[in-house]
Amino acid sequence: MPVTSRPADRTAAEEAAARDRGLPGTSLRAALGLGLLWPDDGRTATRVRRPVFAALRAPDGLLAGLERVVLGPQALSTRRVPWAELPSQIRRASCARGAQPLLRAMAQAAGARDVAPPGVTHPDRLLDMVDHGLLYDIAGRLPRSEQAGRSSGRAAREFARTAFRSALRQLALLAALDAGRCRWELCWAGPPVRQVAPDGSAEALEEALDHAVAEPPDTAPLRALLSGGGRGPFSGRRHGTAIPRHALTASRSPSLRPQPLRSPLQAARLGKTRMNVLIDIAGAGALVYAAVTIPRNARKARAARAEAKAKAPVNIDPAQYGLVPAAQLDTRFAGPDPEADAVAVAALAGDWRRAAAYLAGAGRDWDLRWYRLGILTHAAAQDDSWVKAWRTEHPDDPSAALVHADALVVLAGNVRGDKGAKHTTAEQFEGFRRLLAQALPACQEAARMAPDDPCPWIAQITIALGLGWSHDEFRALWAEVTARDPHHFGAHVSALQYWCAKWRGSHELMYAFAEQAAASAPPGSLLPVLRLYALLEHGTRERDEPVYHQPFVQAAVDATLDAVDRVPAGHHRLPVVRHLLADTLFLTKRYAEAVEQFRAVGGHIGSVPWTYSGNPVKAFVHARTNTFVLWEKAGRPAPPPRGRATGR
Repeated sequence: MPVTSRPADRTAAEEAAARDRGLPGTSLRAALGLGLLWPDDGRTATRVRRPVFAALRAPDGLLAGLERVVLGPQALSTRRVPWAELPSQIRRASCARGAQPLLRAMAQAAGARDVAPPGVTHPDRLLDMVDHGLLYDIAGRLPRSEQAGRSSGRAAREFARTAFRSALRQLALLAALDAGRCRWELCWAGPPVRQVAPDGSAEALEEALDHAVAEPPDTAPLRALLSGGGRGPFSGRRHGTAIPRHALTASRSPSLRPQPLRSPLQAARLGKTRMNVLIDIAGAGALVYAAVTIPRNARKARAARAEAKAKAPVNIDPAQYGLVPAAQLDTRFAGPDPEADAVAVAALAGDWRRAAAYLAGAGRDWDLRWYRLGILTHAAAQDDSWVKAWRTEHPDDPSAALVHADALVVLAGNVRGDKGAKHTTAEQFEGFRRLLAQALPACQEAARMAPDDPCPWIAQITIALGLGWSHDEFRALWAEVTARDPHHFGAHVSALQYWCAKWRGSHELMYAFAEQAAASAPPGSLLPVLRLYALLEHGTRERDEPVYHQPFVQAAVDATLDAVDRVPAGHHRLPVVRHLLADTLFLTKRYAEAVEQFRAVGGHIGSVPWTYSGNPVKAFVHARTNTFVLWEKAGRPAPPPRGRATGR
């Protein structure tokens, strides 16, 4: 019969084996572990605290063996650095990767110009090349994003400038790290990693980078920072710069907390109990999931079939109804304006005098001036050489200053693009914000030169959107606008964007703004359409909500129709309003009136709501075709009469 050792004998044998392997005994390890992990609570005598590793005879050998077992070949092949240097080394590796494309572009540009190649990392040689006018030569050799590849004119230059600035920042930080004037360190209180630098260093570096890529460039501030002079970001007091905690800190999961000791039998019983509970929970969850999702999926399938049936493509012959075929639709403008087209062409050809006369012809009709300003600034956003010539000959001309300022705002919008935030790159956002920051003082200067003109203030509405002005800041701006023109159409359309949920407001604030403006609009104003703008924004953001079934919608459409009847046929805002009316009448199933508006807009579709679609032609043709098909099915009814003279 085999002899079974007693528990005390097994414990003694385990202790002896542990000592032979260089490990402390179980009781000592437990005592050390408890002493390390659980602080003294005052109920026991004060203990001498030592690291757990102090109980090991050869901790270095044990850890080396543990690394060989736990770490893979790739991890074992990496270079070892002291723990305190890890943040700086990670940051340096990141900067080096970010600067590599710029270093290659510098070498290529130097070879093309037959000049000495730049240094390895220090940006002084690069700044010398910038001072010699090679910024765009170098920037043009940097990798380009898809958005940058599709751009042209000034927008392409801004994309190149943004890419250059981003890479220059990485090179500047790399040079500072290598020179020992900048470092990152671990921080156990607050951000996990912080940069050692004086207060305001980040702002100083960004400002110096802006000067370096300006037109003309000024590299002196950046040179001063990199040499350690002035408000250099690379020496001085500590300044916390957060790096994502998961990048450099160890996990603090519950599994690392001390667990109570249990016998094997207790652990097995507890595990079985927990498993049974988990099985019960999983079974109940599966039943609940099936009970909820099966009917819901059935409803979704029925709705999807109904939607597919409703969206089944239908076709009409446009010529039969006197409509412009899809292939001939013009997506550039909301309506025909031959004079505006001719002025834009002349401006791009260098005739700034005709552009100046066109803008001056609006007189004190501030909304017409704003409309004409839009024609000129879109041309200037492509090529501003004619604006520079205008400002050179007439430096005190407020109209020239206004065109320059608003062209920066338009250029910022071109760089950002018209897609949502999740489809917009960091490169686009950086260029957008940088250009808006340049546009703000330009708008303020234009406002100073023409105190009565609301247009420089209206141009700042887009700046408020992009730079995230607070509600109080925006209300102060709006007070300046309305003090000069309380019912300015373009200003109200722009301000509605600020109060939208997609920017700085909410559906409630947007509707309140639209209602107040529409209700207070004087006779002959097209501001009642602001309610339709609000419906469009709401419906675009909340596609599953019955937005166009709200009680006020029919009255809002009627008020807009009456406003359209009261303005002259050639009003510069009429095409945009008709496009919104056509879409809203289609969505509210007022097909006879929608037919009128679709016929009136003709073949120009460069307007909301169609521009909100990724394919404006498809969106327009879908709404127009279904309007005429459903109008035919209803027997081609005539539009109901409206009170043109008296309103409703």
